[in-house]
Order: sequence, then structure tokens, then C-alpha cells
Amino acid sequence: MTPCRIGMHEELIIIGKITKPHGVKGELKVLPSSSNPHRFEQIDEVWLTGEGRKPVLQRIQGLRYNKDFVLLKLAGYDTLTQAKELAGVELGIPKSRLLQLSDSTYYQFDIIGCKVYTADRRYLGKVESILHTGSNDVYVVQGESGEYLIPAIKQAIAEINAEQDHIILKNLEGLI
Repeated sequence: MTPCRIGMHEELIIIGKITKPHGVKGELKVLPSSSNPHRFEQIDEVWLTGEGRKPVLQRIQGLRYNKDFVLLKLAGYDTLTQAKELAGVELGIPKSRLLQLSDSTYYQFDIIGCKVYTADRRYLGKVESILHTGSNDVYVVQGESGEYLIPAIKQAIAEINAEQDHIILKNLEGLI
């Protein structure tokens, strides 16, 4: 999930992207950017947004699931032609509407951009992206000395402080 802004102060968090229409009645196939696609069940409206697009609030009329996708029906989109216009559009919600996470669990936008330090406080770089593997996520850290792939596991990470934008690693043989 990545942030963008609506209005002067409200931050939008992207929760999915419309890939294409589904069927002929305006339903949309959405690739969720959350590991919990069922989070769509707790919202009744989304902001349609994306690069070069002014955010527009839209009411959700229907919701169901198809494999790794969410199938959404939005108010006012009743035909295949209307639905085609939304391919590539991102769906967002205000940051204030995000689900509360348990301790030591973070949203991707909290991690991306964090400064990463070794256990002896040597700066490695910033988290540029997150790779999703089968067993655990991997933080892609880019620094002056190159790229580091840091597994997002307790054995490798001593501290994550999202408020202060930093991650401190443990002394782990072969990590760096």
C-alpha cells in the first residue's frame, strides 16, 4: 500500500488497483495491495485515483472474491464500456480508515523509506522496496555501497521504528 494525498491534509493509502473489467455489468477485477483482501468488507467507499488523476470518491455496491482478486461493483458503473475506463486506476482509502495492526506488524508504506543501520549503527541505506517471497518478505535496501537484501524476520531485525523511520539489524553471520 502506498500513500498519496486528497485535499490539503488527508493522506490516501492505496489498497488495490483495477486490472480490468469482469463481465459485462460493470464489475471490476481488483488486485489488492494488502495481504488481507477481506479488508474490502469493512469499507463502503473508495477513492479512485492514480497518476495524473484527480481522486474521486466512489461508493461500493457489491463485493466478491475470485482467487487472488477482489471483484468490485461501484455505483454508476453498470456497463462493460464504463468499467473499461477504470482499467489501471488505483483504489485508496484515508489513512485514518486503515485497520489497526498488531504490535510488530507494519504496513508497507511504513517500511519503505526507512533508514537501515547495522547493529553497530553503521548506515546501510534506505528500504526502496519489499519483495514478497513464499516464506517471508525481503527488504531491498539501497545504499552507497550497493544493494542489500534483508529478510524481514526476527532473527535479522533488532528494531523497527516506523515513527522515526529507521530499522536496526542484528549481528547475524552472513547478513551483510
